[in-house]
Amino acid sequence: MTDLPKPTRLYVAVPFDWTRNDGAHLSSSAFKLYHMLLAFRNYKTGLCNPSQRTLGKLLKVRPRRIRALLHELEQSNLVQVFRQRNGAATVLSVKAPMDVEHKPRS
Repeated sequence: MTDLPKPTRLYVAVPFDWTRNDGAHLSSSAFKLYHMLLAFRNYKTGLCNPSQRTLGKLLKVRPRRIRALLHELEQSNLVQVFRQRNGAATVLSVKAPMDVEHKPRS
């Protein structure tokens, strides 16, 4: 088995109410991916670029599932996906939890 790159942070913080089912309006898999992306995130630029294959290995899902989860995160305005011209590389802009306007359901 190949060694996977280690995230730059060992832990991340998110608002407590996001841990409830209605908190962030995300599936549990998308919530896990968001945490993983926060761990890879460069806190100066907000960018990260782990491959979908790497993320898939870390979360134990196929890259196709990672693409679907990234789309869910994009729809929730938590990430913005930038594809390189060659289509091969993807750079993600990941919002920090404190930068996300969150209104819990009433």
